[in-house]
Amino acid sequence: MKKLFILIALLAFPLIASNTSWSQDEPEYEFAYGAVVSKAANQVTIAEYNFDKAEEENNVYDTDDLTELDGIGSLEDLVAGDEVEVLYLMEGTRRVAALVAKLEAGEGDDQWEGADETEDWEEQPVEMMPVNAAE
Repeated sequence: MKKLFILIALLAFPLIASNTSWSQDEPEYEFAYGAVVSKAANQVTIAEYNFDKAEEENNVYDTDDLTELDGIGSLEDLVAGDEVEVLYLMEGTRRVAALVAKLEAGEGDDQWEGADETEDWEEQPVEMMPVNAAE
């Protein structure tokens, strides 16, 4: 009986494993947030902060017929300075946007809700400072 169970398990394992969805089959989306610098028919360039380099940089995101737009009818509706969020896939060295969403003024600033309008970090109460604030 024990040998029969082992035989069934050995025969069933390849069938079960072949139906398992592994993460390598699923696309790995990345996220970007920044201000529009420029746009073209199938591209939008945004200025975003690169935390690894500790500097702002401009990145180009390609769009296609599958790109979903939120808050805009087309890329033509964007103007320089508009805040956008981009959900994208890397295809080689290209950033291909799956979603471009225009944010309303202040929509991305939820972390600052309740903070004073002062620009000086030293004058902000500790509980109003973002977690990653530089000292």
